[in-house]
Amino acid sequence: SIDMIKDEIGIFTCWETIEHLHVEDMIRLFKKVHSKLSNGGYFCFSTPDYQNQICRLFDFGFAAPIQHLTILSENWLDRFLNKFRFLTVKKFHGNMMLRNNSWSLYAEETSPTIEGKNIANIFSKFLNKSETRNRFLSLLYDCDLGSEIIYILQKKDG
Repeated sequence: SIDMIKDEIGIFTCWETIEHLHVEDMIRLFKKVHSKLSNGGYFCFSTPDYQNQICRLFDFGFAAPIQHLTILSENWLDRFLNKFRFLTVKKFHGNMMLRNNSWSLYAEETSPTIEGKNIANIFSKFLNKSETRNRFLSLLYDCDLGSEIIYILQKKDG
């Protein structure tokens, strides 16, 4: 538990976690992280970006609706982060859900439209071979498209 930390520390990480919290709990988490970080310390986290087209393409928000208590987006997070004394050092999109073709195969089976099934099938073909998958993921990164957003924040002095 974060409450057990007695001294200030230099880095906190929180990967694919905050979407499992209610907003009130997120506020408490960010305040506690800020209070435990040393000046200049880093807070790194990731969460699905439901505003990004890749996340929407596979209906990622409906994959685990009971577990995902908040629907977050880059725009919402930018406004939320203004409440805290953090400097955004870097933010970018990642594609962990596309490290293999399991999500696209899932979308092929569950998409309610023929268009969705066909798009998922195309993704599956790209993702099935490591060479095309790596090229495809590189193109998505270059276009800032991804299923999750990753923030690297730094505690401001003071």
